[in-house]
Amino acid sequence: MNSPFATMKPIICLFLSGLVLLTACQPSKKTEGATSNLDSLEQALAQSTDPLERIDLKRQILDLTMEAATPEERCRMFEEFATLVEEEVSMLNQRESDYLERFYEYRYDDENNPIEPHDSIKQKELGYTQRGLQFDELGEGIVLLAPAPTLFAKYLSQLPAYYQEYWQLLRSSENIEPDAGLVLTWRELGDLIARYEAYVESYPEQKELFARLGENYQYLQMVYMTGTDNTPIADESGRIDPDLKGEWQRFMKAYPNSLTTVLIKEFLQLKNYSDLNAMQERVEEVQKASNHPLLVASSSL
Repeated sequence: MNSPFATMKPIICLFLSGLVLLTACQPSKKTEGATSNLDSLEQALAQSTDPLERIDLKRQILDLTMEAATPEERCRMFEEFATLVEEEVSMLNQRESDYLERFYEYRYDDENNPIEPHDSIKQKELGYTQRGLQFDELGEGIVLLAPAPTLFAKYLSQLPAYYQEYWQLLRSSENIEPDAGLVLTWRELGDLIARYEAYVESYPEQKELFARLGENYQYLQMVYMTGTDNTPIADESGRIDPDLKGEWQRFMKAYPNSLTTVLIKEFLQLKNYSDLNAMQERVEEVQKASNHPLLVASSSL
């Protein structure tokens, strides 16, 4: 005789299977909460006009969305964040222009002796540094608010290696000549150019990023070969800066296959360095005629 439990067993199994399927199809409270929170943050970001608040809101959005994204999506999200930060920091620099112009007045007396900034100044600056910003002293009395590396570090570490190096190249090339005076040494500038050239060798498939790096590369190479208004390559008599000459010789030996070495070899044959216009034109000629991937990519923009 069959037990009534024997006929109930398939029914119970069917019921349990349906229950499991129904549970799986329903979003969890955690997922619903995250989605609701994300919507709230995006709405708040769209409505906010305060630069610091907008940066904070965008960071919170990244915290919720970046981990589950693909590498390509992460790069796009990071770029959106970096663009927003750049725009908001620019607004802050405008808003704080009077304070930034007096930055050193709060730290030095009329005889240039160091003094302790007032508590109100310390609190103002703390409010920025705690939000991931820093004060960049660019020389010639110029001070600007800028994003600190820590603002991006958490997200940058989640990106592919090719993008991390690309980002570091861009950051290393920012504000290198405030007020037309070079803040890098000649050697530091030479090594930065070499890093650009090495990027092409390490990541030959990143053609889209080459286009973005190309303009920087042209500019850095031009500065390295012809200087700036307040960091000339030669004295008034046209005699080359001995430090720069030594750096060119070092670079030429360290990077014999570099396009920059082609220019160095030619320029080292000059007897006088007074005609900067001719030298600048020559750099441009070599750059335009070159098939270097960075220059080819930038010319297509």
